[in-house]
Amino acid sequence: MSLTLVRTRFSAIAAKIETTPGTDSIAGLPVAGDFILGSAQARFGPNVVTDPSFSGALDELPGIVGSLSPTIELMVPMRGSGTAGTAPSWGRLMRACTFEEVTDAVGVVATAATAGTTNSATFPVAFSSVANIYRGIPGILTGNPAAGAVSPIMGWTTGRVASFGETFGTALSTTT
Repeated sequence: MSLTLVRTRFSAIAAKIETTPGTDSIAGLPVAGDFILGSAQARFGPNVVTDPSFSGALDELPGIVGSLSPTIELMVPMRGSGTAGTAPSWGRLMRACTFEEVTDAVGVVATAATAGTTNSATFPVAFSSVANIYRGIPGILTGNPAAGAVSPIMGWTTGRVASFGETFGTALSTTT
């Protein structure tokens, strides 16, 4: 018996956030909006326990499978839904993994920084003033540094100051 079931293409999993804790929101009848498309793989790892029975031999008896521990691995494209204010389908799974899902009702267009240092930039009022709302999002910088850069935003203050995970050769400025 194989303990690994592999589905490499055209896989889907039905997931929905419970409105009432402990109550199945899908109730066995998933609809199209409940499915998350991607590549799914399920594994059933055996938990082997020692056989406690007496055999009369000096050697221990071989272990027996006491239970199976299932593991589900999903690979989904990490992209948005394509509609402002609408969360992507995989966001439901992130909430199950203790992440917080945040959507932006209006996309923010490319704009220049209002000030900066060698490892931070102050953004204009078009951006949110909620602390750490953009943490982890890649910042695409052009103009200054001259060659451009993609650097993750490590911190975001209520004053719209983004801290980057690297130090640039020159201070970021209004040409960034």
